[in-house]
Formats: sequence, structure tokens, C-alpha cells
Amino acid sequence: MSKDHQGLEKVRASKFQYQEHHPLVPPPSDSEPVSRRQRRKGKRSPSPLLIPQSSENPNLSNSAHPLSPVQYLQVLTHDALSIPSSLPLTIMPPTSSIPLLIASIGNPGPAYADTLHSAGHTALDALRVLLNYPSFSKSRALGSLVSLPPSPDLPWTLYQSPTLMNVSGPAISSVWRAWPYSGVGAGGVLVIVHDELEKGLGSVNVKRSGSPRGHNGLKSIIKSLPGVDFVRVGVGIGRPESREPGVVSNYVLSKMNGRERKVVEDSAWGILKALQEIRG
Repeated sequence: MSKDHQGLEKVRASKFQYQEHHPLVPPPSDSEPVSRRQRRKGKRSPSPLLIPQSSENPNLSNSAHPLSPVQYLQVLTHDALSIPSSLPLTIMPPTSSIPLLIASIGNPGPAYADTLHSAGHTALDALRVLLNYPSFSKSRALGSLVSLPPSPDLPWTLYQSPTLMNVSGPAISSVWRAWPYSGVGAGGVLVIVHDELEKGLGSVNVKRSGSPRGHNGLKSIIKSLPGVDFVRVGVGIGRPESREPGVVSNYVLSKMNGRERKVVEDSAWGILKALQEIRG
């Protein structure tokens, strides 16, 4: 048997031992390229971390045994993606288990779907898939377009505002007051996911308070929920070259192309990490 075949057989034989010490990380694939140095040592490059399986997006999973949403958040919080495969992977407690009502604002209906102004909706839907949450559906208790957690260990509720952006306040106020964790002492936190002009496409910017900076959706929410402190998660949508009102309006209402949509969807990773850092 040649040295190359001996090295390959050694890697194959080590799969079971690898999986025993890395229960959340898949063993190396035989199809992966192996350098001569790696063959001599019987090593390969770090393998990708398992991610939750989703019937809506099967590409989000590479294992028949995906992590639960809680395990996934725990792993992500501790930067497990950068842990070398030679080290044992340990699940740590989540950074935060605070109940969150995560609401996106934008414009409803097919005419406004996939526009830059509705980037909050796009990002929240990507987060929903990432968390393996069910599709948005009507809720008798909370109103329309709600996605409830698949596990009681993750008390996060996702909500898409069904109204036009500029009048988001009443709908957000209604769902907030109906949400069981919104009362005094209940410990719940309201999070608003919205588009943010002048910020790089797909960037994630978090604020706890401050001026809405001309964002009419945020202005409407502040007016409808006086005295309620909420977290603002802005998803950057870039900016047009001109600051003329007509140009800006046409820009934010324009449809995203495939590349832009993917960048906005990928912002769900940054949003997820930001949510983990929220304190009551």
C-alpha cells in the first residue's frame, strides 16, 4: 500500500474517535483535499460547525442531527466557529435568556417586498430560518405575522409589522401590550429591526435610545409607546449619490437585486449575535 493510501486509511479510521470527542462537529469528508503534511500527520483542516436544519432552506444544514436553537445560540456566542477541530467543543450556558419581542418594520404586500425600505422584514425572515422557527402566521393573541419559538427554552417571539412603515407605531404598540412579557417586572425587551440609510449595506447597528434621525417608522413607534425603552437594530441599506428627497425616496423603495438581498439576509448573523448581548 502506498504512503498516500496509508495516510487516507489512517484518516478514515480516526473518524469514529473524532466524532466521539467532537459530537457537534461532523467528521472530515474523504473528498476534502489533504496536503502532504496533513497526510503524514493524519490531520485535516477544521470542519464546519453543524447548523440547524430547515425544511425551507435545506442548505442551512449539513447534518441529520442539527443543533437545537438554544444549543446553536450557545455555540455561536462562544465563537465556536473559530475553535480548531483538534480541541474538544464544550457547550456553555447562553449569554442571555431574556424574553425578547423582535419586531421588524417595513412596507407590506408584494409591491414592497424585497425593497430596501423593507430590509428589516427581509433580515428578520432570514433570522427566523436561521433559528429554525416556523413560518410567520396569524396569531389570535398577538395579531398577524407572528413566529413563535419552537422551544420554551428560547423565549423570543418574532413579529412582522403588517402596516406601512410610516404608521408602524399602533401595530407595534398593540402587539407589545398583548405580549405576556411586556408588563412591569415581566423582564421582556422590545427589539425593532429596521432599515438604516447611510449605513453600509448589510451592516448591523444597535442603539438603545436616542434620536430616530428622521426615520418615520421609529418616530411612529416612539409616539405610540411613550416611555417604553426599546432596542433598535438597524440594517444598513447604503445610500444614493444624491440627497434630494425624491432621489432618496426612489432609492429606498427600489427592489433589491440578488446580491443585495443576500447581503441583507446575511445580516441575520450579526443580528443574532446582537440579540445575545441584550440585557434587561
